[in-house]
Amino acid sequence: MADQRGIGKGMAGGVSRVSTSAGIKRTNSAEISSARTQINNKKNEIGVIQNDTASIQSKVDALKRLRDRIEAIRDEIGSQQDSLDDKHMEPVNWRGDNCLGYQSEITELETEFDQIYDQIDDRLDEVRDEVTRLENKINSNDEYLGWLYSSLNSLENWFTKLIN
Repeated sequence: MADQRGIGKGMAGGVSRVSTSAGIKRTNSAEISSARTQINNKKNEIGVIQNDTASIQSKVDALKRLRDRIEAIRDEIGSQQDSLDDKHMEPVNWRGDNCLGYQSEITELETEFDQIYDQIDDRLDEVRDEVTRLENKINSNDEYLGWLYSSLNSLENWFTKLIN
């Protein structure tokens, strides 16, 4: 009778008989194979996400170094502009074409400093935005990894119950 239902080792349908303290438990080899496949798929997916996160983190680190260098350049330009402002005083007793030419050049320099400072500040904002975007992607990956690890834990539990 047992052979007709396909119970027993090596029988068609891949069903084996496992003795437990509660009695006979039927374990399907296709179900075991499916569990192994799902576990391996989850482990592979975890590896892909971990590699992606590591790659993104290296970009974030590089962008933070770039941000620090840009901030230093911007601050240096600001210091030079302040120095120019300090040195530029209205000449008290100086009149004429040379005085007007000097004042015109100083005004032009100040305008150029302002434009350069603003352009650098805009690039700095772009770098900060990209760092934030990438850090948010890392956070998203971390959340997804948590879900994958939970799924893997459930699959491993299911697999353990199948083979025990």
